Amino acid sequence: MDRVVTPEAESGSLSTLRGTLNEAATKQFTVRGQVAVFMALASVLPTTLFLGVSYFFFAGSKSAAVSYEYWSFLVLAWVVGTAVLIARVFSNGLTRQIEPLLTAARNMSSTSAAAASAPLRSHDELGELAERFNLIEETLAESREAAIGRIGTLEDDIERLREANEHQARFLSAVSHEIRTPLSAIVSSARIIQRYHNKKPEVIDRFGDTIAAEGQRLVRMINDLLDISRLEAGRVEWSDCELKPSRLVRRAVQLNQKNAQVADIFIDVQASDLLPSLWGDEERLAQVLDNLISNGVNASRQGGRVVVSARQVAEGVCFSVTDAGPGVHPDELESIFDKTHTIAVREREGERPSGTGLGLAICRGIVDHYDGRIWAESSPGEGATFQFTLPANSAQRAAQNPGTSAASALRVLLLMHETVLSEACLRALRLEDVEAKTCARFDDVFETLKTWTPQAVVVAPSFVWQLNEVAEAKLRRAGIEHIVMLSQQEGFVEMSPPTHSEPLLARLNQLAPTGSSVLLVEDDKDYGSVVEFELNQAGYSVIKAYNGRDAVEMAVEQEPDAILLDLALPQLDGFGVLEELKVRNVSVPALVLTSLEEHDLEGRLAGLGAVGLFRKYELIAPRDSGVVEQIKQILEPVVGDNPTDESSDLTT
Repeated sequence: MDRVVTPEAESGSLSTLRGTLNEAATKQFTVRGQVAVFMALASVLPTTLFLGVSYFFFAGSKSAAVSYEYWSFLVLAWVVGTAVLIARVFSNGLTRQIEPLLTAARNMSSTSAAAASAPLRSHDELGELAERFNLIEETLAESREAAIGRIGTLEDDIERLREANEHQARFLSAVSHEIRTPLSAIVSSARIIQRYHNKKPEVIDRFGDTIAAEGQRLVRMINDLLDISRLEAGRVEWSDCELKPSRLVRRAVQLNQKNAQVADIFIDVQASDLLPSLWGDEERLAQVLDNLISNGVNASRQGGRVVVSARQVAEGVCFSVTDAGPGVHPDELESIFDKTHTIAVREREGERPSGTGLGLAICRGIVDHYDGRIWAESSPGEGATFQFTLPANSAQRAAQNPGTSAASALRVLLLMHETVLSEACLRALRLEDVEAKTCARFDDVFETLKTWTPQAVVVAPSFVWQLNEVAEAKLRRAGIEHIVMLSQQEGFVEMSPPTHSEPLLARLNQLAPTGSSVLLVEDDKDYGSVVEFELNQAGYSVIKAYNGRDAVEMAVEQEPDAILLDLALPQLDGFGVLEELKVRNVSVPALVLTSLEEHDLEGRLAGLGAVGLFRKYELIAPRDSGVVEQIKQILEPVVGDNPTDESSDLTT
């Protein structure tokens, strides 16, 4: 197996080699001398032996031709000379191989350039060491260049992160200010009601409306924050279906019609029913148009005009909203869709805050999801036009998503006694792609609701007297979001808006009938008291638990008919409660009521046996007031022109 040498190991080897070579360089001549002395000393033993033998044989002889001292001198000179010559030959051979390495070490120490080559003609271990040394230096030189490049990239990334952190801090500061404003109004209004409701009962209506309005404003801000965070994290759940551009435009316009009338702004709609169909999430795309139209109405001067149009282009369908406001500076036409743009404008111009400024950023995120494009065109003082395109490839998308059905139309149930009027209204609604049914008796309504749940019920004047508190509560529990009455004086009027818990109560009524016992598990006592009040008003008997351990014991001992369960609980969280109930074989339907945000939360809860999930912030979200406006726009011409008894009652 080949040995893998890491850059760190190479660097350590190089350092060791440098130290060794530098030490050898400082002792160059000392080594030569040591070798020579060693070779000379190596000859002392044979020389001494030779002299001893000579002395033994010649010291006592008188016939020697040559004296002992002379002979000894000659032999000693010969031996020493031979030893020095041999030492010189060996030392020169060794130093000739070391000197190139010493030269390379000196060059490397004096400069930090790439390695100096150490050419050796021999193929012994020193030659291999020099080749290894050169290879290490080349590798380190390349590593140094790559490291310098990476350092530059890291410095750029650090700078971008620093700027992003500064933008995030400014954004959070601005958002926290925006949230504190409606909270202050809510708390102040509540305190006024607490203090003066006995002496001045009128403060209940006045400041109760303030609490509701500021609460809805706060909900919109929180929804914007949730939307932008989901878009950035890629956690939005898309309900794609086939939809008509003209209906999308009308729906968004209806949502803003009331505000436009108050501000004396005329909304001009230009959208043909012949435009090609789109494929997308109708709620999300209506949110884009709603935001652009709302901005246009707010930006336009009193008596101005906002043009909302949809037209076919090469890319698909192009939607545009043109206002008569002050316009947008050319330098800001691109950055206006960034979430920090509004904050930067406020800091620069000192404008009074009016929202989180996330609307356009959310619009861009939604349009980008469908491979569309959104942009703005404007000249200062001449208004602005915001446009976005969506690809008209519904057939291709539908083929790729065979399990997805077409968009569910608005569902309306008509409660009308007069046959001619009900059939005329039914035809008008169906021409506008509204799924509609009609009932001639009040009792028939509840039979219909067993198999079909509309979004709205339109009640003719002859049935209004039957809409008492009990009947209304029954309709709400069946899931009816809007109850619209035909008033003789005011025309189409929606009955009292549903409370925030009614979607929850409608689902609960499917699991446990009125009069059943419900275990409410909520550690926040204030919020729990609100839910408890509405459960009592709906006719349920409430058992309360404030932590997970007590919830499990109460569920086992008191056997409730249903459980309303929060997830963030002390001692044992909601997931633990569901797991414990599953282990103990407690089969009580559990509805989860939480503010927790978690990926695939619904799937996780379903695996633990929960039968429903409601998020607290969604229960208090503003209702779609455009539903009532759409019904009113479709049916008003029919009712006003129809010469029937019921319609004549409306016009007298």
